[in-house]
Amino acid sequence: MIRVGAIYKAEFNLMPIESKKLIGTAICELPEVKRAFKKGIVYVKSQTTNYWILKTMMEWAGNPGEPKDNFVSGLNQPLGTCHEIARQTLMMNRLLNRKAGKKTLSAVMPQYAFEKGEAVCVQDNADPWVFRMTKNDLYISGANAIDPTGRFGIQCRTGAIGTAENPRGGTIQRHLPYIEKYNIPHLVPVGIEKMIPIPIEEANKATSMGEKHNSVSGDCIYSDGAPMGLLPMKSPPARAITEIEAFKILTGATAVPFGAGGILGAEGSVQLMVIGSREQVERAIELRAGQIRGASMPQVAVPRCELCLLPCAWSRQWEAIAENFAGSLFAKKGLKNYPWLDGIAARYRAKPFLDPQKKETHTVDTTSTTYESGLES
Repeated sequence: MIRVGAIYKAEFNLMPIESKKLIGTAICELPEVKRAFKKGIVYVKSQTTNYWILKTMMEWAGNPGEPKDNFVSGLNQPLGTCHEIARQTLMMNRLLNRKAGKKTLSAVMPQYAFEKGEAVCVQDNADPWVFRMTKNDLYISGANAIDPTGRFGIQCRTGAIGTAENPRGGTIQRHLPYIEKYNIPHLVPVGIEKMIPIPIEEANKATSMGEKHNSVSGDCIYSDGAPMGLLPMKSPPARAITEIEAFKILTGATAVPFGAGGILGAEGSVQLMVIGSREQVERAIELRAGQIRGASMPQVAVPRCELCLLPCAWSRQWEAIAENFAGSLFAKKGLKNYPWLDGIAARYRAKPFLDPQKKETHTVDTTSTTYESGLES
């Protein structure tokens, strides 16, 4: 700790998981969050940063314990984006039930909602609570990108976006039009490791969601993992909470980013100079050294690629993918395959690659079906 006059400073190097816990902890200390939890409705989207929010609110609701495996809706891993991983079990059940002639369940992403201090929705469809929210309630989501001006957006696998009166698409697409129309308080936890150097609007235009709102890929012909778009969020009502706001909430000190990145496990880390009174900086040191240092969360259960039913450059369930493709917009356009599963992608898959789930290098078997057809327009 370095003293400069009456001002004190402390330098921290936060790993991404530590930043997530810091932000989640700070959000639970906000007066408006505690008030909404006790007197209204609080919705919490399935995000990694929200793990600590969920854990805390479940304790508040008298249900202590760890959130289950599918508290995360999607993630980025070495092979690419694995999106809506919790939905994989639902989609597998839908496929098996359909083949058995049974009624299929809705493939809604399991979510969480609390009302007047009780956990009223745990890994289920939270729409009935979200669509009666008012300004006295609180919506908590997440973000995949934030720009230097403080604008932010979230990645989505489908471009379908409805209206407040006619919800469509995935979780955030269904909810956002309603949240924004009725100005529902909306907190967005996002670490500054997700800072991008261009405006969110420019990034949105480059993605499939910026090109065509009814297409999952736009003109993207290849994707590491599931193809994604970027959906900007309106602020207000949305408000980003980064490490900077988190330190201010928890200690009153000012956090100034002055570096990022590293190796040997420090990839994605951020360097912060925390500045304030002696009392504020000492609180920050105690917080960082005690509560935040070495933060961890339960291992996320990522579906094995060979069991995945969503189309992806690494998927190997060709028959299931072909069945999924048959009802897609691409099939209606006369294509014989998803664009990102053809051409260059097919040759790329034929090369050995490291599968982090099996921790081995191997090639994808593409000879089991005749689904590997050429792209036709």
